[in-house]
This record gives sequence, structure tokens and C-alpha cells, in this order.
Amino acid sequence: MVLTTELYYKAVRDRLSLLGPPELRSEGFISEEFVTGLKLPTKMTFIGDDILILEKIGSVRHVTSNGTLIPEPILELEVSTVAESGLIGIISKDDLVYLYYTEPEGEEKTPKANKVVKYRWTGSNLVDPVLIKELPASERGFHNGGAMTIGKDGTVYLVIGDIGTSKTILQNFAGEDPNDTGVILPVDPPGAYYGIGIRNSYGLATDPITGNIWETENGPRSFDEINLVPLGFNSGWKKFMGPSHLAHLGELPEFNVEDLPEIEGYEYSEPEFSWERTADATPTGIAFPTSELFEKYQDSLFVGTCNFGSIFKFQLNSERTGFVFQNPSLQDLVYNPGDNNEEFVIGQKFGCITDLQFGPDGYLYVVSLTRGAIFKLSPEP
Repeated sequence: MVLTTELYYKAVRDRLSLLGPPELRSEGFISEEFVTGLKLPTKMTFIGDDILILEKIGSVRHVTSNGTLIPEPILELEVSTVAESGLIGIISKDDLVYLYYTEPEGEEKTPKANKVVKYRWTGSNLVDPVLIKELPASERGFHNGGAMTIGKDGTVYLVIGDIGTSKTILQNFAGEDPNDTGVILPVDPPGAYYGIGIRNSYGLATDPITGNIWETENGPRSFDEINLVPLGFNSGWKKFMGPSHLAHLGELPEFNVEDLPEIEGYEYSEPEFSWERTADATPTGIAFPTSELFEKYQDSLFVGTCNFGSIFKFQLNSERTGFVFQNPSLQDLVYNPGDNNEEFVIGQKFGCITDLQFGPDGYLYVVSLTRGAIFKLSPEP
């Protein structure tokens, strides 16, 4: 997935207008526009009953609990917007707010570094910025990740991709020193890498029941993934994407798991689900239901996508470590060309979804980059 120029997204928005409004393909859900008029929104977080939402261009917007968008940004940062760079990550914990953005350099505002900065929320402003982590970026602006989650112990975790150029031990190249790329890492408090071998990710979530971390991962033209991420997780990139036994279907040379370099404390884990063609999905934001409103779906994982603006609902198994499917063609845990996805698709045409969040009111909020909007989903009464 490439988050490129405003002209590109204007063309996308024009195309979306021809397709009409979002559609729900599954009975039992209601969708409504909650906020409109946003400029390339990327991520959002709830702080109390209010919402802070990011615009890729560097603006932090404040949405009140009744859905009123405060006209002026509450904070504007100078960022690089090259490709997938920009203001691309936010999460809150009590009155603390963590922002993740790409620092620019020079007249062309090429990416210089990715930064995590912690602020204090006053109720109307973000104040007292503290830099807590600086991470690499590449001039091309790719694979910066940006999703964050809070573990059950209160640790703030961030995922960053391989920035498109890294070839270190963290991308399974033996003998090359690590450089904080292609990983899930704790940023507050800091600590050792939680997971490695990640190409890029726009979705990170903590299961509120088990405490397990899950992530979505984006491949090149072959194999997007959904992963359960145990401590010491190795996703296998840059050696292959998708299930190891199907590596021969990808763009990289065939590779065996046994040939991955030995990295103390880390072990390869197969994806819980994958798409053979990335054009069929591009999963982004993920979220677990946390309210009585979605009690019927408490054993589900919701996933947003960019390519078709689809919202998926996956049924978890009894251990909450994988998925259960009724369709025989999906029981190999791979969506192949020609498979039927009606079992897990609940909506489409939402534009390029970049985030999903369950709010304190129990509703599911959907951020659409290309529609410049937040949608609110709920089950029918």
C-alpha cells in the first residue's frame, strides 16, 4: 500500500464518488457517517469520550463526544509526507498521548527520521512534548508502520516496517547489526524487540481477554497476513511472506524455515490467515470488541482493508489463538484467487481504511483515508 500525493487521493475520492456510499453486506449492522471533512486521516484514539484524529499532512484534530469537529487543528507538526510518511500513529493512556510521525529534511522535505513523542492532554490541547524514541526512515518514505497498542501491563508498543531498504538480522540477514526496523518494540517503557521480521504493518491490537498481541502485515504482490504475535515472534521477512509451505508462490526465491538464521530469543511463527494476492485485501486496522453492544461478537476480530474499503469479521477459535471457518476453501487459512469471502465480509466501499477503534460508547469507529471521514458501526437492535 502506498500513501502518496494529494492529487492521487483526489483521483481516488473522485472514483469513490462514482461507486456510491459504503455498503453493508452482512445483515445485523448499521453504518453512519460520524465525522466528515478530514484531510487524509490516518489514525485515531479516544481520550475520555472525545477523539483525537491525525491527518497525514501533520494536523491533529479534536472531535468532541457528540461528533463535532473543532474547526482548527489543536496541533500542527512539520512532517514529511513522501509516500507512506507523515503523521501516522497515535495512542492514548490516561492523559498521555503518543504521536508517531516522520521528521522532514531539506526543501524537498524528504524523510529524515521517524519519531515517537509523548504529550500531556489538557482537555483541549496537547502540551509538554517529550521525545521518547527516534527510529530510522528512508528517503523513499516506505514501510514506516505506525500502528500502536497498549499491552495488558500498560506497555506502549509500536510497529515499524523495514523502511523498504533495511537488510539486517531483524530482516533475517545473518551477521547484519539491528537498526530498529521491521519490528514490534516497546517504546514506553523501552525494552527488547517484541517481534521481528515484519515487512510493514498498519494494524496492531491487544486481545482484551488473553492479552495476546495481533498484527496485520502487508506483503509485496503476494501474501498479506494476520498474525498472532507471541513474545519472540519472527514473521519471516525478508525471506518470504505467507505460510512457509507456500513460499514458492511468492515473489522471492523458494526458502525453507530451517534456513532462517538462528536469532536467540526469536522463533518463526506461521500466519493465522493470509491472502495469496495482496490485491485482494491489504489489511490495515484491527480491533477487538470491548462492549456489551457487541457482546454477540466478543469472540471475533474486526479487520479493515485499503484496496476495497472492506470490513472483515473473523471468528476466533475457543483458545483465541486462530480463526474458525465454515467454508471448506478457507480451512487452509489462505484466501486464494476464486475463494468465496462472504463468510467474513460485513462491509465494503468505505475507501482506504486506515484504522478501526471501539469507542467507550461501544460503537466501532472506522477511519477512511480516501473518504476523509470517520464512520460509526453498530449492531442492529
